[in-house]
This record gives sequence, C-alpha cells and structure tokens, in this order.
Amino acid sequence: MKKVAVGIEDVLIIIALVITTAQTTYICVGVREYGLGRHLWALKPEQFAGFSKLWYTVGTLQCTALMLTKISLLMLFHRIFITPAFRMAIKVIGITIILWWIGTILADTLICLPIKHNWNPEIPARCGNKQLLAIIPPIPWIVTDLAILLMPMPMVYKLHLPGLQRVGLAGLFLLGSFALVSSCVRYSTLFYQHDDVTYYLIPATIWTIIESDVTIISVCLIVSRPWFIKLYPSKLVSLIKEKTSKRSSGKSSGHSGGRKALFSSFARLSETPPAVDVSRGAPFEMDIEKNEEMDSLPTNCQRMATVRGGMEGF
Repeated sequence: MKKVAVGIEDVLIIIALVITTAQTTYICVGVREYGLGRHLWALKPEQFAGFSKLWYTVGTLQCTALMLTKISLLMLFHRIFITPAFRMAIKVIGITIILWWIGTILADTLICLPIKHNWNPEIPARCGNKQLLAIIPPIPWIVTDLAILLMPMPMVYKLHLPGLQRVGLAGLFLLGSFALVSSCVRYSTLFYQHDDVTYYLIPATIWTIIESDVTIISVCLIVSRPWFIKLYPSKLVSLIKEKTSKRSSGKSSGHSGGRKALFSSFARLSETPPAVDVSRGAPFEMDIEKNEEMDSLPTNCQRMATVRGGMEGF
C-alpha cells in the first residue's frame, strides 16, 4: 500500500507464520490422535509414542518460529534506522538469537542418545537433564525480547517531533510488550513436577501457541498503520464524530445543526454530485435523518394559514 519494496523481513515473517500454523495444526492432531489432554494411564503405547514425537517436534517448530520473527523485526529496524551504532546493536542481538537457536535445536536433539529414546523410552540411552533443558532456553528469548523492545526508545526520543507524536511512535514500537508478556506467562507454565505429562502439559501447550501467534501479531502491528487508515477512512471517522457530538450536545440549533447535518449526510453522498436544472432554481435538500427542516414546517404552515385567512377575509 505504501509502494515499499518487499524486504527480507517480509519473507521471514511469512515463513514464521507458516511454521506457527503447522505447529498449531500438529497440536490439534495430538489432541485428537495422541492423547494430549488425557491422563497418561488412559493412553495406548502407540499414542504415547505419537505424543512424544509431537512434543519433540513442537519444541523445534516453536523455537524456529520465534527466531524468524525476532530476526524479521530486527531487519525491519535495520531498514528504518540508519544510525551506525544502532545497526551494530541490531547485528549483535541478531547473531546472539541465531546462535542460541542453533544451540537450543542441538540440545533438544542430542539430550538423549540414541535420539529414538525421545519417543521410545524402552530403548536404552544416555540422557541429560530434560527438566533443566525445558527451563533454561526460554530465558535468553525473554531477555532478547526485552532488549528488542527497548532498542528503539532512544532513537524515538532523539527525533525532532512534537511530544505527542513521539509518545505515539514509542507506543507503536512498544506493541511488542504483548509478546514479552506471553513469553513470561508461558515460561511460568514450564515449572511442573508430575509424571502425568500428557495431562499437566496443557497450560504449557496453550501458551506455546499463544506465544508464537502473539509475537507475529505484535511485529506486524508496527507496520499496519496504512491498513488501518484504509479500513477506517475519513468518512467513517467524520460520521463517528458526528454521532458522538449529537449525543453530547442534544438538540442543536442554527449553525451547529447545519454543520452536523453536513457530517451526517457526507457519508451518504455519491462521488459525483447530481446535475442541477438551473431554470427551476436551486434544489431544496432535506436531511430526513436529522429532521432539521422538519422542525420548522409546523410554524411555516401556521404562517401560511394565517396569511390565507387574512386574504379570504379581505
């Protein structure tokens, strides 16, 4: 809409959306087929194996989706801000995110050797601390969320803009706080100590979906202003203002009434005005919804009756 070329950040956010959709779909399949949400003792052995593969895959998909979304936002910042120091900070945080993503994927994959032990506990294997692996990796994600959230604030503060505009721009970049909150809530759901994993993992599963989706939404909201302007055009804004002022002021008279009638009829006017026959004089326009002119008709009729009676008496 703004005639801006598609950048790498747009491609990355679309890939993140596809991965998040695949993750959510897989979780729904797990609820239907693999006993996710049911008690462990009510599952068949093949269902538990399917659940173990699901949880193993969902962790990889979610980590990848978050990484792509964060890198997409950093690439957007790189396009917007041209300060060398700021771009250097973007590169440092971006490299940190990518390296931590690689480390998390490797740790999830190699926590047990052979790997098949992750979904088939009957296979003998050497495993690390799975509980610790579930708790440690989200911490850097939350820290990088906070860093990305606060990065633009000094740049916005230095802009030569009126105070209200700077506050609005800062609020636009702070929309990522929704993603930060969802990450913190999801992190709190990981502290569980129970063998009935298929039943007690439900809060963590729900917030895994929420975290990925809200992160994508928060990033996209930053560039959604043209879309909102297109969705809510000036005609609709004028109509809302008119309705609000009509409720607050009650009955109006004179100039203010005509002005509000203009706002009321503006949204209903066609793009091209109707042709006017000059020989018949200017057309009499009446706003039926407002009934501004209707209020004065009884008085005019009384005057007409008075004049007619006087003429008949004469």
